[in-house]
Amino acid sequence: MTITARPLGRALETLLAGAIDYAGLFPPAALSLDDAVANYSRYLHAPDGWALGRFVAPAARLPELAETLGRLGPDQRGPVVWRVSAVLGPEVEVELHRVREFNARVARHGARVDSLEAKVATPEDVDRLSTVASEGLDRYGEVALTGDLVALLTAVARSHSFAKIRMGGTTAEAFPEPDWVVDFLHATHTAQVPFKATAGLHHPIRGIYRLTYQTDSVAAWMYGYLNLGLAVLLARASAASETIRAALLEEDPRAIRRDGGLAWREWRFDLAHIAALRAESFHGFGSCSFREPMDEVARAETG
Repeated sequence: MTITARPLGRALETLLAGAIDYAGLFPPAALSLDDAVANYSRYLHAPDGWALGRFVAPAARLPELAETLGRLGPDQRGPVVWRVSAVLGPEVEVELHRVREFNARVARHGARVDSLEAKVATPEDVDRLSTVASEGLDRYGEVALTGDLVALLTAVARSHSFAKIRMGGTTAEAFPEPDWVVDFLHATHTAQVPFKATAGLHHPIRGIYRLTYQTDSVAAWMYGYLNLGLAVLLARASAASETIRAALLEEDPRAIRRDGGLAWREWRFDLAHIAALRAESFHGFGSCSFREPMDEVARAETG
């Protein structure tokens, strides 16, 4: 693993290695395809590029992405294969055809869709995604937190897929209630279903932040990705719901200590706990910004 020019400490490096899927095409950034691709290329070459995960794109835009990647030179693409996560819409079969075309077309350009993301409202949706999806692709089913989590996650586990949770958006109403998140974490742990998160996790610690990049944007409470990681560790340790909830709502950056691991209150998790978390429970999170999550945690670490 390449070490950043401003070391974050082994705990954060273990937590964040390959964790941030770049979703610059999506709000609130909503960049052009050319700009998002240029950003991803730049991040791959950055000293902290070790934290970068997949490039996230709507499946409907894969033909455009193939054209854009075809124009990149080898120095822009870099030495690694670009991993792409395709977000499916309602026409799953049509969009899976686009995925197959993309992978056949851009293999020589050093890119491949290796992950699919889709909303799943019922166990039948999960089974359908599993049935029609190509072999060898990771599948993430975005579940509604107010639905029947047990039934959905049972279907996700049965289909050897993963779950996805939406942690926010561009309005205050888009952020889930903390009790819903706690229930989700308990349910994924019980079902032994790893998950990824998306939306609203630009910042390490919970706080009040602007919801968009507009100068007149409203501000609201947003979850922090360190809060979420800590909450998953607590769920894995069978902590009480109120303890997990308190960790999600922790606002003091000094409260989550990084002394060779992650510690909060009387709880301490070492590097082995964090590595197991990433391998078995929490695959990472999508963000329309890569620099915000990394720059903020680097500033906090260096004081």
